[in-house]
Amino acid sequence: MSLGKEFNDELQEWRRQIPPFLDASQVEPKFLLPMFERQSNMLSLAYAHAVILVNRGWVLSELKDSQLAPGEDMRSDVRACLSAALSILDTINRMFQANRIFPAYWFTQYQGFCAIVIIYTYTIRAWSEVNEFCLKHFQAAERCQSQIASIAQEGSLAHRYFVIMEEFRSEVRDHLKVDPDQWTETFLTPRSPYNVPTFQALTDDELSMVMNGFLDPGISLVDFDLDSCIGSGDPQG
Repeated sequence: MSLGKEFNDELQEWRRQIPPFLDASQVEPKFLLPMFERQSNMLSLAYAHAVILVNRGWVLSELKDSQLAPGEDMRSDVRACLSAALSILDTINRMFQANRIFPAYWFTQYQGFCAIVIIYTYTIRAWSEVNEFCLKHFQAAERCQSQIASIAQEGSLAHRYFVIMEEFRSEVRDHLKVDPDQWTETFLTPRSPYNVPTFQALTDDELSMVMNGFLDPGISLVDFDLDSCIGSGDPQG
């Protein structure tokens, strides 16, 4: 716990040292010159991704429902992780709408992948019958997945990430059982002429391994030996 707080404090201090005009929370990047707009977006993504890495263990840990649900009882670690994930989704959406994201931005796509999986995992764990909070988060993640898929090129990391993201998305949709009219209206898959790779359903252990970065979306799940990796449910592990 204390180590996580220390890392979070250091990240916040790092962000305070960013020049105000490059801090997207103070100046909207779209008002900057293209060179500075790109720097502002990259800094926002880097900060949010680091926050996810520090706090994502708590989203997977065995917390009580009250510690996951939106409200005063939600753990600060969970809130920070969700906020960072949404920040990445918003930044990628802003870049996409401004035609500022390209297939060559492979790490930006990876950051989006991590944020999307966080939201999908949280949505499954925290969902209740009436939960607009979770639904809004899920729709933002679904939108980002669609945007990443739309620029994915055959054999690229984004192309492989789509396989994992789609597996998570299917899990969420099966779990939520919401009126189909509430889903994202237009969902894009990796563009033609190639097709989305066929994937097998992931087990809960495999989904957890992907979430924690131990399972590469590009490897064969058939040949992967989960027993060869040592992991625990400890968020600080």
